[in-house]
Amino acid sequence: MNDIEVLEYLCKFLKDNVANKIKLEKPPDRGKVEEDYELVKPAVHEGWVPPKNFSDYGYDVPGIIVMIDDGSEDTLAELNVRLKIVTYDPGTTQEDGILSPNTKGYKDLLNVITRIRIELSQNPIILEKVNINKPIKWSMDEEQSYPYWSANISFGVSIAPLLFNINEQYL
Repeated sequence: MNDIEVLEYLCKFLKDNVANKIKLEKPPDRGKVEEDYELVKPAVHEGWVPPKNFSDYGYDVPGIIVMIDDGSEDTLAELNVRLKIVTYDPGTTQEDGILSPNTKGYKDLLNVITRIRIELSQNPIILEKVNINKPIKWSMDEEQSYPYWSANISFGVSIAPLLFNINEQYL
């Protein structure tokens, strides 16, 4: 198994076990907060957020980006994975359609973090190939760009090392 497959497996796992089970507010298309809003499943992106118009979802936020920060190899290959979670919450829409701004968007982040932690803890081996290593750490970004909210989850994964036969390739 290689690093790209790890990203693919983790994305599939997060789509099936997290993103498909929750809905969050999507930012308005033109950036103007209106009385109506749309709830959507978080987009799950592999590696980085794709450029505009390259996403399968048609939106980036809410989203979970699955990234590999670094890795090492000895008897097992160890990779350090980071999940960037981004949500949108400008406030509460009142019954009269007027938006009441607030700073409670962090609650959506904490709910997504909790869901991911539960799923990773209940499924420490992803698709029979990727071992999730504890500790699972999480942190809120120190700078928040209201009405967008962001946080990180980090954890290690173990996979079998890359196998190759030097004798066959060089002799």
